[in-house]
Amino acid sequence: MIKNDFFNTLDFMTLPSAGGVVSEYGDLALYDNIGDNLEQRIDFSNDPATLSIISSSYPYKITFTLVIVCLGGTMSARLNLADYELGKNDVLIVTPGMIGECVMFSRDCRIAMMAFSQENMFAGMNVSCMVAISSYVARNAKVRIADADMEDFLDIYMALRKKISEKDYAYKKELIAGYMQVLCCNAGQIVRSIMSQNEIPDRSTGVADRSARLYDAFISEVSRHYADERSVAYYAGKLCISPKYLSRVVASVSGRRPVDWIRDYVVLEAKALLKSGKYTVQQVADILHFPNQSFFGTYFKKATGISPMAYKEA
Repeated sequence: MIKNDFFNTLDFMTLPSAGGVVSEYGDLALYDNIGDNLEQRIDFSNDPATLSIISSSYPYKITFTLVIVCLGGTMSARLNLADYELGKNDVLIVTPGMIGECVMFSRDCRIAMMAFSQENMFAGMNVSCMVAISSYVARNAKVRIADADMEDFLDIYMALRKKISEKDYAYKKELIAGYMQVLCCNAGQIVRSIMSQNEIPDRSTGVADRSARLYDAFISEVSRHYADERSVAYYAGKLCISPKYLSRVVASVSGRRPVDWIRDYVVLEAKALLKSGKYTVQQVADILHFPNQSFFGTYFKKATGISPMAYKEA
Protein backbone atom coordinates (compact mmCIF):
# COMPACT_ATOMS: atom_id res chain seq x y z
CA MET A 1 0.00 0.00 0.00
CA ILE A 2 1.26 3.49 -0.81
CA LYS A 3 2.33 5.54 2.15
CA ASN A 4 0.70 8.91 2.82
CA ASP A 5 4.02 10.72 2.46
CA PHE A 6 3.93 10.04 -1.29
CA PHE A 7 0.92 12.34 -1.53
CA ASN A 8 0.11 16.00 -1.42
CA THR A 9 -2.24 15.02 1.39
CA LEU A 10 -4.85 17.05 3.19
CA ASP A 11 -3.66 16.82 6.80
CA PHE A 12 -5.55 17.93 9.87
CA MET A 13 -2.71 20.12 11.10
CA THR A 14 -2.53 21.97 7.77
CA LEU A 15 -6.24 22.78 7.56
CA PRO A 16 -6.75 26.51 7.03
CA SER A 17 -7.96 28.34 10.10
CA ALA A 18 -9.48 31.22 8.12
CA GLY A 19 -13.23 30.87 7.85
CA GLY A 20 -13.37 28.14 10.48
CA VAL A 21 -13.15 27.54 14.19
CA VAL A 22 -10.26 25.36 15.33
CA SER A 23 -9.78 23.99 18.83
CA GLU A 24 -6.49 25.02 20.38
CA TYR A 25 -6.01 21.39 21.43
CA GLY A 26 -5.48 20.37 17.82
CA ASP A 27 -8.24 17.77 17.72
CA LEU A 28 -11.32 19.46 16.25
CA ALA A 29 -12.09 22.00 13.54
CA LEU A 30 -15.47 23.33 12.43
CA TYR A 31 -16.25 24.94 9.08
CA ASP A 32 -19.59 26.17 7.79
CA ASN A 33 -21.27 28.84 5.70
CA ILE A 34 -24.34 29.42 7.84
CA GLY A 35 -23.23 32.46 9.82
CA ASP A 36 -24.64 33.18 13.29
CA ASN A 37 -28.20 32.96 12.01
CA LEU A 38 -29.21 29.54 10.70
CA GLU A 39 -31.12 31.23 7.89
CA GLN A 40 -27.98 33.01 6.68
CA ARG A 41 -25.63 31.72 4.04
CA ILE A 42 -22.03 32.85 3.62
CA ASP A 43 -20.54 32.61 0.15
CA PHE A 44 -17.51 30.32 0.32
CA SER A 45 -16.19 31.89 -2.89
CA ASN A 46 -15.23 34.90 -0.77
CA ASP A 47 -13.14 32.69 1.50
CA PRO A 48 -10.44 30.89 -0.54
CA ALA A 49 -8.99 29.19 2.54
CA THR A 50 -12.20 27.39 3.46
CA LEU A 51 -13.09 26.85 -0.19
CA SER A 52 -9.89 24.83 -0.55
CA ILE A 53 -11.30 22.21 1.80
CA ILE A 54 -14.37 21.48 -0.30
CA SER A 55 -13.12 22.16 -3.80
CA SER A 56 -9.97 21.13 -5.61
CA SER A 57 -8.87 20.63 -9.20
CA TYR A 58 -7.57 17.15 -8.32
CA PRO A 59 -8.12 14.49 -5.63
CA TYR A 60 -6.64 14.63 -2.16
CA LYS A 61 -5.85 11.78 0.19
CA ILE A 62 -7.49 12.79 3.46
CA THR A 63 -5.75 11.75 6.67
CA PHE A 64 -8.44 12.66 9.20
CA THR A 65 -12.16 12.11 9.75
CA LEU A 66 -14.39 14.67 8.05
CA VAL A 67 -18.16 14.84 8.53
CA ILE A 68 -20.01 16.98 5.97
CA VAL A 69 -23.60 17.88 6.83
CA CYS A 70 -25.76 19.37 4.07
CA LEU A 71 -28.35 21.81 5.45
CA GLY A 72 -29.75 22.92 2.09
CA GLY A 73 -28.97 23.18 -1.58
CA THR A 74 -26.95 20.41 -3.23
CA MET A 75 -23.39 19.23 -3.59
CA SER A 76 -21.70 16.17 -5.03
CA ALA A 77 -18.47 14.51 -3.99
CA ARG A 78 -16.38 11.55 -5.06
CA LEU A 79 -14.82 9.24 -2.49
CA ASN A 80 -12.66 6.33 -3.62
CA LEU A 81 -14.32 6.45 -7.05
CA ALA A 82 -17.88 6.36 -5.66
CA ASP A 83 -20.08 9.38 -6.43
CA TYR A 84 -22.32 10.87 -3.75
CA GLU A 85 -25.08 13.44 -4.22
CA LEU A 86 -25.94 15.40 -1.09
CA GLY A 87 -29.14 17.30 -0.43
CA LYS A 88 -30.86 18.64 2.66
CA ASN A 89 -30.34 16.43 5.74
CA ASP A 90 -27.68 14.28 4.07
CA VAL A 91 -24.48 13.51 5.97
CA LEU A 92 -21.28 12.33 4.30
CA ILE A 93 -18.56 10.69 6.40
CA VAL A 94 -15.01 10.77 5.04
CA THR A 95 -12.65 8.44 6.89
CA PRO A 96 -8.84 8.57 6.99
CA GLY A 97 -7.12 7.23 3.90
CA MET A 98 -9.95 8.01 1.51
CA ILE A 99 -9.18 9.83 -1.72
CA GLY A 100 -11.81 12.47 -2.27
CA GLU A 101 -12.79 15.51 -4.24
CA CYS A 102 -15.70 17.91 -4.39
CA VAL A 103 -17.33 17.62 -7.81
CA MET A 104 -20.09 20.23 -7.54
CA PHE A 105 -21.23 22.79 -4.97
CA SER A 106 -24.47 24.69 -5.73
CA ARG A 107 -24.63 28.40 -5.02
CA ASP A 108 -27.41 27.88 -2.47
CA CYS A 109 -25.70 25.00 -0.69
CA ARG A 110 -25.41 25.37 3.09
CA ILE A 111 -23.11 23.00 4.92
CA ALA A 112 -21.48 22.38 8.28
CA MET A 113 -18.26 20.39 8.46
CA MET A 114 -16.52 18.79 11.41
CA ALA A 115 -12.92 17.64 11.09
CA PHE A 116 -11.44 15.35 13.73
CA SER A 117 -7.85 14.40 14.33
CA GLN A 118 -7.39 10.74 15.19
CA GLU A 119 -5.22 11.26 18.24
CA ASN A 120 -7.47 11.67 21.27
CA MET A 121 -10.81 12.88 19.97
CA PHE A 122 -12.72 9.63 20.54
CA ALA A 123 -10.91 8.44 23.66
CA GLY A 124 -13.38 7.51 26.39
CA MET A 125 -16.35 7.20 24.04
CA ASN A 126 -18.81 4.36 24.56
CA VAL A 127 -17.25 1.34 22.83
CA SER A 128 -20.48 -0.28 21.62
CA CYS A 129 -21.63 3.05 20.23
CA MET A 130 -18.37 3.61 18.37
CA VAL A 131 -18.37 0.05 17.01
CA ALA A 132 -21.92 0.49 15.72
CA ILE A 133 -20.99 3.73 14.00
CA SER A 134 -17.76 2.33 12.54
CA SER A 135 -19.36 -0.83 11.15
CA TYR A 136 -22.13 1.18 9.52
CA VAL A 137 -19.82 3.82 8.06
CA ALA A 138 -17.60 1.10 6.60
CA ARG A 139 -20.45 0.23 4.19
CA ASN A 140 -22.32 3.53 4.04
CA ALA A 141 -20.43 6.80 3.67
CA LYS A 142 -23.68 8.72 3.26
CA VAL A 143 -26.74 8.76 5.50
CA ARG A 144 -29.91 10.85 5.46
CA ILE A 145 -31.24 11.85 8.86
CA ALA A 146 -34.64 13.00 10.00
CA ASP A 147 -35.56 16.65 10.55
CA ALA A 148 -35.64 16.19 14.34
CA ASP A 149 -32.18 14.64 14.33
CA MET A 150 -30.87 17.49 12.19
CA GLU A 151 -32.32 20.03 14.62
CA ASP A 152 -30.55 18.26 17.49
CA PHE A 153 -27.27 18.27 15.57
CA LEU A 154 -27.52 21.98 14.75
CA ASP A 155 -28.27 22.91 18.37
CA ILE A 156 -25.16 21.06 19.53
CA TYR A 157 -23.02 22.23 16.60
CA MET A 158 -23.83 25.91 17.13
CA ALA A 159 -23.23 25.66 20.88
CA LEU A 160 -19.95 23.84 20.28
CA ARG A 161 -18.82 26.44 17.76
CA LYS A 162 -19.58 29.24 20.20
CA LYS A 163 -17.67 27.61 23.06
CA ILE A 164 -14.61 26.86 20.94
CA SER A 165 -14.52 30.55 20.01
CA GLU A 166 -14.48 31.68 23.63
CA LYS A 167 -10.90 32.50 24.65
CA ASP A 168 -11.18 32.50 28.43
CA TYR A 169 -13.37 29.47 29.10
CA ALA A 170 -11.45 27.50 31.75
CA TYR A 171 -12.88 24.03 31.07
CA LYS A 172 -13.06 24.09 27.30
CA LYS A 173 -11.35 20.76 26.73
CA GLU A 174 -13.77 18.94 29.04
CA LEU A 175 -16.72 20.79 27.56
CA ILE A 176 -15.72 19.81 24.00
CA ALA A 177 -15.42 16.18 25.11
CA GLY A 178 -18.92 16.38 26.56
CA TYR A 179 -20.42 17.78 23.37
CA MET A 180 -18.64 15.12 21.31
CA GLN A 181 -20.00 12.42 23.61
CA VAL A 182 -23.53 13.65 22.95
CA LEU A 183 -22.97 13.85 19.20
CA CYS A 184 -21.57 10.31 19.11
CA CYS A 185 -24.43 8.94 21.20
CA ASN A 186 -26.95 10.59 18.88
CA ALA A 187 -25.12 9.20 15.85
CA GLY A 188 -25.06 5.74 17.42
CA GLN A 189 -28.79 5.88 18.07
CA ILE A 190 -29.48 6.92 14.47
CA VAL A 191 -27.37 4.01 13.22
CA ARG A 192 -29.12 1.54 15.55
CA SER A 193 -32.50 2.74 14.29
CA ILE A 194 -31.46 2.36 10.66
CA MET A 195 -30.01 -1.10 11.24
CA SER A 196 -33.05 -2.30 13.21
CA GLN A 197 -35.29 -1.37 10.30
CA ASN A 198 -33.23 -3.67 8.08
CA GLU A 199 -33.14 -6.68 10.42
CA ILE A 200 -36.18 -8.47 8.95
CA PRO A 201 -34.73 -11.04 6.52
CA ASP A 202 -35.91 -11.13 2.94
CA ARG A 203 -35.36 -14.63 1.57
CA SER A 204 -35.85 -13.39 -1.96
CA THR A 205 -32.70 -11.27 -1.71
CA GLY A 206 -30.41 -13.91 -0.20
CA VAL A 207 -28.34 -14.39 -3.35
CA ALA A 208 -28.19 -10.65 -3.91
CA ASP A 209 -26.99 -10.11 -0.34
CA ARG A 210 -24.23 -12.69 -0.75
CA SER A 211 -23.16 -11.07 -4.00
CA ALA A 212 -23.13 -7.64 -2.38
CA ARG A 213 -20.97 -8.90 0.48
CA LEU A 214 -18.54 -10.50 -1.95
CA TYR A 215 -18.40 -7.29 -3.96
CA ASP A 216 -17.72 -5.29 -0.77
CA ALA A 217 -14.94 -7.72 0.15
CA PHE A 218 -13.44 -7.34 -3.33
CA ILE A 219 -13.48 -3.53 -3.14
CA SER A 220 -11.96 -3.69 0.34
CA GLU A 221 -9.10 -5.86 -0.94
CA VAL A 222 -8.56 -3.61 -3.96
CA SER A 223 -8.40 -0.52 -1.77
CA ARG A 224 -5.57 -2.13 0.22
CA HIS A 225 -3.54 -3.75 -2.56
CA TYR A 226 -4.14 -1.88 -5.84
CA ALA A 227 -0.69 -0.27 -5.77
CA ASP A 228 0.96 -3.68 -5.84
CA GLU A 229 -1.55 -6.03 -7.48
CA ARG A 230 -3.55 -5.39 -10.66
CA SER A 231 -4.63 -8.90 -11.68
CA VAL A 232 -8.15 -10.21 -11.17
CA ALA A 233 -6.65 -13.61 -10.34
CA TYR A 234 -4.87 -12.17 -7.31
CA TYR A 235 -8.10 -10.82 -5.80
CA ALA A 236 -10.03 -13.97 -6.65
CA GLY A 237 -7.35 -15.92 -4.79
CA LYS A 238 -7.63 -13.64 -1.76
CA LEU A 239 -11.39 -14.31 -1.70
CA CYS A 240 -10.97 -18.05 -2.35
CA ILE A 241 -13.08 -18.04 -5.52
CA SER A 242 -12.33 -18.35 -9.23
CA PRO A 243 -11.58 -15.27 -11.35
CA LYS A 244 -14.55 -16.13 -13.58
CA TYR A 245 -16.95 -16.21 -10.62
CA LEU A 246 -15.53 -12.98 -9.20
CA SER A 247 -15.97 -11.26 -12.55
CA ARG A 248 -19.57 -12.41 -12.80
CA VAL A 249 -20.48 -11.28 -9.27
CA VAL A 250 -18.78 -7.88 -9.52
CA ALA A 251 -20.43 -7.21 -12.88
CA SER A 252 -23.85 -8.20 -11.55
CA VAL A 253 -23.57 -5.92 -8.52
CA SER A 254 -21.83 -2.91 -10.01
CA GLY A 255 -22.27 -3.20 -13.76
CA ARG A 256 -18.50 -3.05 -14.16
CA ARG A 257 -15.72 -5.62 -14.47
CA PRO A 258 -13.19 -6.19 -11.67
CA VAL A 259 -10.40 -5.00 -13.95
CA ASP A 260 -12.24 -1.68 -14.38
CA TRP A 261 -12.36 -1.11 -10.62
CA ILE A 262 -8.71 -2.04 -10.20
CA ARG A 263 -7.69 0.26 -13.04
CA ASP A 264 -9.71 3.18 -11.65
CA TYR A 265 -8.11 2.88 -8.22
CA VAL A 266 -4.64 2.83 -9.80
CA VAL A 267 -5.40 5.80 -12.07
CA LEU A 268 -6.97 7.80 -9.26
CA GLU A 269 -3.82 7.37 -7.17
CA ALA A 270 -1.64 8.17 -10.16
CA LYS A 271 -3.55 11.41 -10.78
CA ALA A 272 -3.10 12.53 -7.18
CA LEU A 273 0.63 11.74 -7.31
CA LEU A 274 1.14 13.50 -10.64
CA LYS A 275 -0.73 16.62 -9.53
CA SER A 276 1.07 16.79 -6.20
CA GLY A 277 4.06 18.32 -8.00
CA LYS A 278 6.46 16.20 -5.96
CA TYR A 279 7.23 13.42 -8.42
CA THR A 280 8.31 12.84 -11.98
CA VAL A 281 6.37 10.44 -14.20
CA GLN A 282 9.13 7.89 -13.67
CA GLN A 283 8.83 8.19 -9.90
CA VAL A 284 5.07 7.74 -10.05
CA ALA A 285 5.57 4.62 -12.18
CA ASP A 286 7.99 3.30 -9.56
CA ILE A 287 5.68 4.11 -6.66
CA LEU A 288 2.84 2.24 -8.33
CA HIS A 289 5.12 -0.72 -9.14
CA PHE A 290 4.93 -0.54 -12.91
CA PRO A 291 7.85 -2.32 -14.63
CA ASN A 292 8.87 0.90 -16.43
CA GLN A 293 7.70 4.39 -17.35
CA SER A 294 6.60 3.33 -20.82
CA PHE A 295 4.30 0.63 -19.46
CA PHE A 296 2.82 3.10 -16.98
CA GLY A 297 2.32 5.69 -19.72
CA THR A 298 0.43 3.23 -21.91
CA TYR A 299 -1.71 2.09 -18.98
CA PHE A 300 -2.54 5.67 -17.93
CA LYS A 301 -3.29 6.92 -21.44
CA LYS A 302 -5.54 3.96 -22.21
CA ALA A 303 -7.58 4.79 -19.11
CA THR A 304 -7.67 8.59 -19.41
CA GLY A 305 -7.03 9.41 -23.06
CA ILE A 306 -3.96 11.54 -22.26
CA SER A 307 -0.38 10.84 -21.26
CA PRO A 308 0.81 11.14 -17.65
CA MET A 309 2.98 14.12 -18.58
CA ALA A 310 0.09 15.89 -20.28
CA TYR A 311 -2.09 15.34 -17.22
CA LYS A 312 0.70 16.49 -14.89
CA GLU A 313 1.20 19.74 -16.81
CA ALA A 314 -2.48 20.50 -17.49
